[in-house]
Amino acid sequence: MKIMPSVIRNIIALSFSLLIVLNPVATQKAAAIINNSKYYYNYRMVSNVLSIYNMLKNLGFSDDEILSGSNQTTFNFPANYPQNTQRTHDDDLKHNLLNEETDLDLTYEDINLWRHLLAFNGRHEENDPLNKRAMLNDLETYFLYLTGHGGDKYMKIQYLEILFSRHFSDFFEELFIRKKVDRALVVSDTCSAGTLFYTTTAQAKALLIGSSGWDEYALSEGFDKYIGQPLKDKLSSQFTKMLEGFWKSGSNLNFEGMIEKFNRRTIESDLLYFNHLGKNKKDIWLREFFDRKDDPLEVFEFDKSAEQLKGMFFASRK
Repeated sequence: MKIMPSVIRNIIALSFSLLIVLNPVATQKAAAIINNSKYYYNYRMVSNVLSIYNMLKNLGFSDDEILSGSNQTTFNFPANYPQNTQRTHDDDLKHNLLNEETDLDLTYEDINLWRHLLAFNGRHEENDPLNKRAMLNDLETYFLYLTGHGGDKYMKIQYLEILFSRHFSDFFEELFIRKKVDRALVVSDTCSAGTLFYTTTAQAKALLIGSSGWDEYALSEGFDKYIGQPLKDKLSSQFTKMLEGFWKSGSNLNFEGMIEKFNRRTIESDLLYFNHLGKNKKDIWLREFFDRKDDPLEVFEFDKSAEQLKGMFFASRK
């Protein structure tokens, strides 16, 4: 039997329409999360990064969309107990942030000033492997998280180099000048964290948040009797709980609500932020930077029971 070309065109058109409904194009998002400290007494900062890394994975980010970096000296340090673990829950020895899927792209000597600057503007060296590149191109949103030690208008990079606010602004603003990213959320959890963004202008369409202000400490919590170290930093802990809320309950939070939650009573410092998104605080919904489930169409889930599917099918025909 000879099939008419018009019939073939209709079949192809129908196939593409079904593909669009069942497999919507994912929103283009990416993240870079980096711990700039080293040594065992900075245990909490490794936990900060791994907690946020795990939450991003739970929210649907793939490792290809996350550039992650941290020194790993805490994992096998003799004082760490149990060995090969990284914890955030007090006295819970079974809780471990490390798992078979943990994939840190930048470790040890990879964490340096030049790597940071490349991550800020999406460039890379010619021979860099893919997992060490911040793949920033035609993104809708970009999430950048930094933790470690800092001071007024600077951040330390493994105690060897200094990232000054002018370095950050020059390289970060280039992302938007080159139209690589539409908008970004940046969170820094260090002492005097917000001062790193003093020189960043509105050319960067971004919301920049620091856990502390000028000449102010960023404090830790959850001192653990087994390892003799704090387990996490206060802002990073609250931020992870916010991501957990997105993941577990599908909740949302606007930036105005975040300011109210992350106050001096909860983080014991003043949140210092710069809003260059061109929107009011109450109109900035933080979930838009993380949620990978952007499909507004309801499609059948094949793990539902036959009775559930039958009910959904007949309800859709009424």
